[in-house]
Amino acid sequence: MIIPVILGQYTTPLQITNAGTTAALTIDQDGNGSSLSIDSEATSANSINVAAQPLTTGHVFNCSTADSLTTGRIISGISNASNDTVRTLGFLHNNNSAATGARVLTLQQDSTANGLLIDQDGNGIALNIDSECTSEPVIQLACAPTADTGFINFIATADADSTSAISTLTTSGATTHHVQCEVNGTKGWIAFSTNVPS
Repeated sequence: MIIPVILGQYTTPLQITNAGTTAALTIDQDGNGSSLSIDSEATSANSINVAAQPLTTGHVFNCSTADSLTTGRIISGISNASNDTVRTLGFLHNNNSAATGARVLTLQQDSTANGLLIDQDGNGIALNIDSECTSEPVIQLACAPTADTGFINFIATADADSTSAISTLTTSGATTHHVQCEVNGTKGWIAFSTNVPS
């Protein structure tokens, strides 16, 4: 059943007011189709806007049962815009410096797959950290590695070019591998061994 509603002359064509504790609107989608589809022609206004100022311990968006997923995702966003305007496709901002207990993003992985995977297919920096901290480390790692593992596994192809991230350099007739580091514009190399430490 389709009920046409054309109320363009009104500020709010449809409004639901609910002063109770039950859901103001429930959609029970029993067929294999989208539960809610929005076709927006807006260009500078938000397609969906949520104002949740009084919220304290609840969640603005909550998906608690996606327990049958195989190749699907809980959240999927794709942009195919070809313009070169600088933009960010995903953005989270803790906008109050006094909120010292608020983490901007937490990932919890209870299985053995990657907790975070960055697949950088273009010729650009895969991970760029701009930190203004003065008395705290930029990156902190805490783990309990077992035998033959380490805190960081850095994998790349060694290159004879000394400007490469992993370089094959020859010193006094001995060939060693180095990891390139740069501090204040000055490059240096840290030698590493392929022998497992005892």
